[in-house]
Amino acid sequence: MLKPGDVVYNNTHFDTTEANIVTKGARAENLPSPKSRDLETTDPFKGNIDVDALDARLSEKGARTPVVFVTVTNNTCGGQPVSLANLRAAKDVCAKHGVPLYLDAAALRGKRLLHPHA
Repeated sequence: MLKPGDVVYNNTHFDTTEANIVTKGARAENLPSPKSRDLETTDPFKGNIDVDALDARLSEKGARTPVVFVTVTNNTCGGQPVSLANLRAAKDVCAKHGVPLYLDAAALRGKRLLHPHA
């Protein structure tokens, strides 16, 4: 599926996922929500993918993106959750560009699936 020169976007790649992408000659690019770096915000969904940045990257001419990932819960970002609204928005952006969205939800095992803020 991945070829040299491809780019795979994610909110933040899990380390082994990124390693597998890189070994195929592709590039893993993280697009975390800007709120993920704001230590003062009380936003409950700091694990969201930056949907605007995703749309901009997928709109670039010549971009080769065979798949987009969203990792839930976002371990690289301190285990922060992702909102259902953000997942829907990411799905819509991916559909607009004809790119499949893959939900990496392996870390959800044993966690609450619904958050009161969803």
